[in-house]
Amino acid sequence: SRIRLKSMTAETPLAYQQWPMFFLENFDSLNLKKWDRSTAIPVDDFPCGRPDGDPFFFMRSENVFVKDGFCHILSTKKTDASVDTLCQPRMYCSGEIKSTTYQKSETDPFLNYNFPTDTYIEARIKVASNYRCHLGSSFWLWGIGQELDILETSGIAENAFSVTLHEPEFGKHPTRRIYLKDSEGERINISERFLTIGCMYSDTIIRFYVNGQEVFNRKPLKPLKPFILRLGNGYVSMARPKGNPLPPDECFPAEFLVDYVRAFQHPSRKSIAWLSANNKITNNEATFKVTYLPDAIYEWSAPNFDVRKETWDAWNFVKLRPIKPLQKGKKYPIALKITFPDGHIESLKESVELEDDVRKAN
Repeated sequence: SRIRLKSMTAETPLAYQQWPMFFLENFDSLNLKKWDRSTAIPVDDFPCGRPDGDPFFFMRSENVFVKDGFCHILSTKKTDASVDTLCQPRMYCSGEIKSTTYQKSETDPFLNYNFPTDTYIEARIKVASNYRCHLGSSFWLWGIGQELDILETSGIAENAFSVTLHEPEFGKHPTRRIYLKDSEGERINISERFLTIGCMYSDTIIRFYVNGQEVFNRKPLKPLKPFILRLGNGYVSMARPKGNPLPPDECFPAEFLVDYVRAFQHPSRKSIAWLSANNKITNNEATFKVTYLPDAIYEWSAPNFDVRKETWDAWNFVKLRPIKPLQKGKKYPIALKITFPDGHIESLKESVELEDDVRKAN
């Protein structure tokens, strides 16, 4: 698709400007409660020790940092592979951040997701120099069995990037390449200027935007799962064509700059939902779990209970324990108030009751 941009300034599409904002990151600092920096070791990050790992690729957490109000995501080259025993002989180092999840494991590091469907998400970014360097910057969403690439570059052309919805269950990976021009028809070198790249995704339609202008849309084959957000940069980043020559040394270090990330939820849809709600007090305890969004403020109201965090620094997963004996058959109210960055408020309500004869508090 060859697109002439009507505006070269950052714009949120009018259709979404009135949607509640549930996520905002201006990168005044690198908030590690909101972001993970990928490394070469976790199971989600292409471990360098695997025999099927890419011979050129591994993640470096130090390749991601915040400076002057921007998140800098670097692609670098080592001077000597032998000085790093972790990933010999991998010469090229990449960087990536991903929105945090509130529960991890070695077998499935993404048990929970931050960004539900019916969401518009955008980032103001300047990609790393990719034309002739064959470096790749990527802004993408990842969920169980699905991947939505909002922007991928790979050195095809100075004004080109790709969008893709991967649906491996159906063997489908349809890609559309977008070539950007200004209003006069001149190519836009996307590694020399900031652009606002956005995507609205729902179970029925996915729309892609540049500076508030729709550039492509398509339908998913099945309902979308909630996603986590990822921003990455590297030599073998996610759209590198096979057969590319090695990038010359003058390409490094290459910086992918992120000014901000914003996410807006459709006003008729709640961003927070119960993931589990134990309505019975068993053995003096009940567990409640709701969607985790790192910018939301969670305020629980449970007058008859002590509310405790459960192994995480957010308040989306709690255990309730009675602070005084409960009466059999009586229901006790539980309420949760969630406040988002723009002041939008959602609320959830439940009630619990005693299941057995254990009536004494701990």
